[in-house]
Amino acid sequence: MALWRFFDYRTDDAPPRNPIQDWYGRQDRQVQAEFDATVAVLAATEDWGKAKEFEVFTKKHAGLAELRFSVRTKRQGKEVIRRFRPLGIWYEETRKFIFLVGCEKARGIYTPQDVFEVAFEYKSRIGTGRGEICEHY
Repeated sequence: MALWRFFDYRTDDAPPRNPIQDWYGRQDRQVQAEFDATVAVLAATEDWGKAKEFEVFTKKHAGLAELRFSVRTKRQGKEVIRRFRPLGIWYEETRKFIFLVGCEKARGIYTPQDVFEVAFEYKSRIGTGRGEICEHY
């Protein structure tokens, strides 16, 4: 039974875009499977404060949160760990999470580099009624 619900932000652009689904569609199957598994784990997790798959930002990124998952892969014959960080808005009291954008983190740097600016822009649009929230699928 799901304790939490997940939603996607859909822009009010012409045509509307679903940034998290756009990002998801560009990922390989291994990344998609790990993303889906992380969502499933968190949906059934009572207290996200203890979950390694989740982090709430403070300081300059306060108001945003990230889901966290990694994928082991090979690059040029070496095993590497890729760390993914879909960003969104966490509503603890109503047990919902709204996905805004997806990104990857390596050595403390998020890619794309403007991911936080974009996430805050989408959060602002939600606050002013621009775009819509739809069930995450």
